[in-house]
Amino acid sequence: MPFSRVARPDHQSIARRRVNILLFALREVCIPEPVLEYRFDAVRKWRFDIAWPSARLALEIDGGNRIGGRHTQQGDYDKLNAAAVQGWRVLRFTGEYVDKNPLDVAFIVKEALSWRL
Repeated sequence: MPFSRVARPDHQSIARRRVNILLFALREVCIPEPVLEYRFDAVRKWRFDIAWPSARLALEIDGGNRIGGRHTQQGDYDKLNAAAVQGWRVLRFTGEYVDKNPLDVAFIVKEALSWRL
């Protein structure tokens, strides 16, 4: 089979797998169930990958930048700045880090959830 016809996982399946691995790790350290794809801004329709709305804590997994798509670095800055203005704390991790260290991520989330401003 020619290389061009070999099926490669698309971005959505990779992102879904990462979230599932992370959800398992979060359950392992007894973290409350988060909301997935939480829309925090009604005007811009921005979403967090994972969120705990009552704690105003969100988690973003980076690595979904699309070349030639709508996703831009400035768009990330705009989203994170809007979140900060609205009182959100946002934890950011690379997809590679989540793949290799899901329990480390879970413990960081647990610590963040225990910290109240």
